[in-house]
Amino acid sequence: MIGVVQDVFENDHTGLVYLFHSVTDADYLYYCDELREIGKYYPNFRYLSCVELGLVPQGCRGDPVNRIIQESFPKLSDWKIFLCGARDQVHKIQRQSYLAGAGMKDIYFEVTKI
Repeated sequence: MIGVVQDVFENDHTGLVYLFHSVTDADYLYYCDELREIGKYYPNFRYLSCVELGLVPQGCRGDPVNRIIQESFPKLSDWKIFLCGARDQVHKIQRQSYLAGAGMKDIYFEVTKI
């Protein structure tokens, strides 16, 4: 996902970019400081980290990422969606994004082996 973010800004993308980084445990968060720093240089970039279990560090959300996305973006038509993660979570957010109006051709995903 870092590569996607890098590509967006190397190609002078001017629209809003949201990166939701979800982990089950805070120990699995990485590049948080660097991603927050990107937001200082690119005002159209928003980074939101989500910790679903255990202690939730300051600056993170403690809700399931699919709920946060649904609350934040009830309508996703005309958006490009890039997903990466465990099969169940990716497919859940893919379906949710489609039902919120995103076209299937606008939803890109990679399932990882976790």
